[in-house]
Amino acid sequence: MVLVLGISLLLVMSAVFFGFDGLNSTEAGALSTLPDWLNYLLLGVVYLGVFLLWGVLHNTFVTYPLMRHMAVTTTLPNSLGLPDISQRARDEFAEAEGFAEALDLGAAI
Repeated sequence: MVLVLGISLLLVMSAVFFGFDGLNSTEAGALSTLPDWLNYLLLGVVYLGVFLLWGVLHNTFVTYPLMRHMAVTTTLPNSLGLPDISQRARDEFAEAEGFAEALDLGAAI
């Protein structure tokens, strides 16, 4: 619904910027006194703003509630052995082990 409203806003804004006759018209728009490059810049900002708003709303209303639900409902069955788990001692290695993992060198592709 937000995406449809955003695209509708984009169409209305382009009609206001460039006139209701289409993008080739320069005399019918409410902002026709502005230069064409500024109209295109404003339309580009609105266009990118729709996608930015989509990302924010997706994180707010989809991703965050899913993460909250998973955090609240996740349980560990058979957790009796958890206190016995510990980290092993550090390996002594003089070379730059771990440096390749710190940088993305294309190994994950």
